[in-house]
Amino acid sequence: MNRRRAMMGASGSGSGIQPIFHVPLTSDGIDIINGIQPSEGNTGGFSSEGALFSTILQYLRYLNLPISFSAVQPFSIEYDIKNTYSNPHGGHQLAWEFGTHSSNQCLFWYSPRANLREWSLAGANWQFLQVFAMPGEINLTNWRHECITYDGNGIFTLYLNGVLFSSASVSFPPLSPNNALNIGAGKVNADNFNGYIKDLKIYNDVIY
Repeated sequence: MNRRRAMMGASGSGSGIQPIFHVPLTSDGIDIINGIQPSEGNTGGFSSEGALFSTILQYLRYLNLPISFSAVQPFSIEYDIKNTYSNPHGGHQLAWEFGTHSSNQCLFWYSPRANLREWSLAGANWQFLQVFAMPGEINLTNWRHECITYDGNGIFTLYLNGVLFSSASVSFPPLSPNNALNIGAGKVNADNFNGYIKDLKIYNDVIY
């Protein structure tokens, strides 16, 4: 998939794979495929820029997604994202989370911040499972397209702006509930994201 198609949110790298969950986040937080609405949370507002997240009270939580995340279930999650600050500060910049910290069974994704110029995949007790070092030339206040895929056999891969960035073998943690999603922050911690997220899609397969 080339960069233009990735930034437009094209489906499945030409494979015909369609998303099973899609929240544009430009006017509200409703999934336009299944009509799933956030069960709780709020944002700093919706606009053509997407959903703004800026405090620990701003996140969107979804339950009963049409996929059960597990060690044997392939999936992909993709979205457009940009930070409010070039060197985000505060806690970790948590973009999304499967499961929930309240059960200590979760999988979550940290965006880079001031003193951690890396993407991080983490699990229960904030245990880092894998880190992907960020190239120095990336300006976090510019839009970027992130896609994280999982092949169902332990391999996570990050695609940045439609280009393969890095892959790693990771031990998949247990999730509870395993069909829940948070966007913009974790449910019970202060690791909120500072910036905009839009056009988030989830697939029940690897799309690259």
